[in-house]
Amino acid sequence: MERLIPDSLISVFGNSFTEDDLAGIEKVLQSHLVGGGAKTEEFEKCFREKIGFEHSVATNSATNAFWLLVRALRIGADDEVVLPNIHFHGIANALQLLGIPCQLCDVGSLVPNLSLKSIQGCIHDRTRAIIFLDYGGFPAPVWEIKRYLIEIGREDIKLILDAANSPFTKVDGEYVARQYDFVFYSFDMNKILVTGDGGMVLSNNFEVSERIRSLAYYGIKERQKSGFDKARNGESKWWEFTLEEPSLKMVMNNIAASLGLTQLGQTEECLARRRAIRDLYLNEFALLEKHLGDLPVSQPGIRIFIERIFPQCPNVRIDLALPPG
Repeated sequence: MERLIPDSLISVFGNSFTEDDLAGIEKVLQSHLVGGGAKTEEFEKCFREKIGFEHSVATNSATNAFWLLVRALRIGADDEVVLPNIHFHGIANALQLLGIPCQLCDVGSLVPNLSLKSIQGCIHDRTRAIIFLDYGGFPAPVWEIKRYLIEIGREDIKLILDAANSPFTKVDGEYVARQYDFVFYSFDMNKILVTGDGGMVLSNNFEVSERIRSLAYYGIKERQKSGFDKARNGESKWWEFTLEEPSLKMVMNNIAASLGLTQLGQTEECLARRRAIRDLYLNEFALLEKHLGDLPVSQPGIRIFIERIFPQCPNVRIDLALPPG
């Protein structure tokens, strides 16, 4: 039987860049300071202030952001974390490499997220954290689960959101991410905000954030103060530094951070265009719903993308995300 291959395919994932993106990168290149530095710190600040957290650490990938977070929380082989049974394998890989037992938890059929009912049988004495994933942009019922954990006296369990594909989901005008103890993000080439590769951890916990920052740079303490600065101040010789514990280098550089800053300024137009395309597909598919089965329905109060629909923008990504995001 002859295999039919269409002449063109619908782009589901992708990216696009503007002159602002190029201009920002050019400034970084001209400065010759292309490693981690002031531009990275600026991106961290702008992103955490947009979402509404006190602390942020940018990394070179979301998987490494998660790796660093788990290490900073000192979760180990004697503990256990709960993970949705639909998830990207990078997170499970990190847990396996760190030797941390993982309890897989069933998700719903129409919206494949964790639920209060499914989570109840997965909480054990060793449980230290629950990893959530807002599949397709639909937020998990974290409020219900938080109330349940209080009822059973397990407020110690950390709630971690994998927001790699849902960085701007809102409920009643507030970012869902704020309901979690820790949130990590992805900025790779197919995400909504693109830096090529990159990630970030947001939290309101200063101690954990500082430990992540140290672990992201070999485990060196006080990374913001170089050996040369110490030498000039007469504090020590330039080659002396404090190594808190051995780690690897997983920091974001200024080139990626510059792209993150300019892309952050374009997210509203990008999301609005994606929402318009999503609505177009759902309207067309509605005619075939009886043949296709149930289609996802937007829930009141939830705004996965912003409400305002922008006109066609030639420089804005128009790739289709999974319904409803």
